[in-house]
Amino acid sequence: MGIANPKTPLTLDDIVKTDNYFFVATGITDGMFLKDVQQNQEKSATLTHSLAIVSIEQYLSLFIIKAN
Repeated sequence: MGIANPKTPLTLDDIVKTDNYFFVATGITDGMFLKDVQQNQEKSATLTHSLAIVSIEQYLSLFIIKAN
């Protein structure tokens, strides 16, 4: 078990060993794909941007979530 050579790039098949997976990312700092954590003018609400990708039995669903 483990990674034999940590300098070798991993493929998707190395990371995910099944056709069923769930991946979630939330922006903490501003980036090209997800925005950073933001507060409204009154600082009474916080807005986050998240991405969820779900694959179950070769069906792929993509959710882009904005929550406060």
